[in-house]
Amino acid sequence: MVITNKHAAFLIDLVQVGESESQVQSESIEQTASDEENGSDRVIHFTPTKKDLWKASFTSLSFLAIIPIIAGLYDIFGPLLPDIEQYEGVFYQILNHAWLIAGFIIAGVIVAVVTGVVQTFVRYGQYKISSSDTHIYIEKGLLDESYFAIEKNKVQGIEIRQSFLKRILGLAEVKLVSSAKPSSSGDSTQVNSLYPFLQLGQAFQLIEELLPSYTFNHYMDRLPRESLWIKLLKPSWLWIIATIALYYFKPSPFHIDMAWWVWSLFLLVLVMLNRILDYVHTKYVISDDHVQWWHGGLTSRLFITKRQNVIEVSLSQSLLQKLFKLTSLHTKNRSTPVHVEGVDDVPVSFAHTFHQWYKDRQKDIKVE
Repeated sequence: MVITNKHAAFLIDLVQVGESESQVQSESIEQTASDEENGSDRVIHFTPTKKDLWKASFTSLSFLAIIPIIAGLYDIFGPLLPDIEQYEGVFYQILNHAWLIAGFIIAGVIVAVVTGVVQTFVRYGQYKISSSDTHIYIEKGLLDESYFAIEKNKVQGIEIRQSFLKRILGLAEVKLVSSAKPSSSGDSTQVNSLYPFLQLGQAFQLIEELLPSYTFNHYMDRLPRESLWIKLLKPSWLWIIATIALYYFKPSPFHIDMAWWVWSLFLLVLVMLNRILDYVHTKYVISDDHVQWWHGGLTSRLFITKRQNVIEVSLSQSLLQKLFKLTSLHTKNRSTPVHVEGVDDVPVSFAHTFHQWYKDRQKDIKVE
């Protein structure tokens, strides 16, 4: 049988394609078997219950959608209100059209609650945190499933955050500061974040299970009394700029006729209250090869890292701090971007102790 060169080339290409597909299929089977073998060694540490999902739905602040919804509905139906020009101020409108405003509020609440519940169940319905000897795995998504893996040896520190509402409810979010680059471009900001609605005690327990080499010290040092005076005497640029704006524009929020200096005084009270709470709740401690900072105020943030993961330590001191023999201490951890942490207004004696503790990090570095 005689075939042309063109026909022969076609047969050769066909055979090569078949061999290539067989090789790809073989590699795929081997990879699947490897994944199943690794999956069998994983330990599942957390899956949210329906109660957790319902709590997360009302904690995610989705109900704040009520505000733009009500404003939009009022703009749409406002022209239909009778004799709207004869009223002055938003409170008069509410008093004279209470039934309509009540309807808007009820509709907004229903829409906000339903939207928040649906979003939470879709996003965290199939949420699962598991781990092996080398990795931490996060699976999430009910409709659009996503999967992340974090190497344990790339974890540079642990951060526990609490918003104002989460502090009230005793919830927290755990974030892992990692030196690895995010593996997902679509949700890169959430790659190193564990379930953001954990009970605070459950968060500490989860850290102990996932990263047993990290330990949390419940006994921490508080800031000295001199630190409170510095926090209260330090100028607030936010308050200064806001006061200038209030004096110049003299606004009347919500049609409340009140002197500009009253709003300025109210803002100053909030700033001072947050600084006092920050002084009361800020703590720090170094123990063995760990250091942890706990910042408090209206929100809360705890950071734990190991000495070997700290790549830089810096000290700074203002004239006011020098007068009270205090200083600011900051550390850097390798991550993307570099993670900067620290505490302000600590005693100079603690800074010297910390510097000596950091110099001993050579004991933690293993040379192969």
